[in-house]
Amino acid sequence: MLTQLINTSGISIGLIGTPETTSLLETAFQLARRSLGLQYNALNNDEYFSGFCELLYKYQYVQKYTEITPQIIDWLYEHSGGVTSVVVSLIHDAQEIAILTAYETLDITMLNQGYDQMYFDIKAFFSPDDDPAGAFVLTPMRWGDDFAA
Repeated sequence: MLTQLINTSGISIGLIGTPETTSLLETAFQLARRSLGLQYNALNNDEYFSGFCELLYKYQYVQKYTEITPQIIDWLYEHSGGVTSVVVSLIHDAQEIAILTAYETLDITMLNQGYDQMYFDIKAFFSPDDDPAGAFVLTPMRWGDDFAA
């Protein structure tokens, strides 16, 4: 049905989904041959991720500009799992709260506050690692996994 819709519509259709949808799209030859295979995966906590964070952190709209630190980069990785869209949202939401509360500084305090206020709905999709040092590592859960600890 999907192939027929694409063939008869006369317009270009972009198929977008999570990694779990790849197997569905690859089952039909007509869909698989049209696939570009462009995938954005979570980044590793390395120089590339640090560079991404450093570049993004320059776009501050608060009144008091702050420089990014290695601790902030580590915090961003721990709370995003390396997913770039989550990093962007974390920085955006922290700035929004900083401006609305007249704090006007982007720092760990605002990042924590933004995470606590704005990400209560996605925290269920990540589970903390049992690290005795208390580090919080996000581990993505798969659809259908039991959310009970």
